[in-house]
Amino acid sequence: MHNRDKARVNDELVKAGFKFTVIASTGGFLREGNTTMLIGTEDDEIEALLALVGQNCKTREQVLNVA
Repeated sequence: MHNRDKARVNDELVKAGFKFTVIASTGGFLREGNTTMLIGTEDDEIEALLALVGQNCKTREQVLNVA
């Protein structure tokens, strides 16, 4: 997930009682900050977890100057 979504997702995961670990990185194709969240949950909570993350992350478009 993009770093801009991290705080919002983090807050919602805490409110919902999920336990997680955050790993931050920078680089890759766009040379921007990214966050990986390692989240452990029971099978019956997976749909709620995915919905929570989906509701709190945004899709973005970015234009690159390749010249």
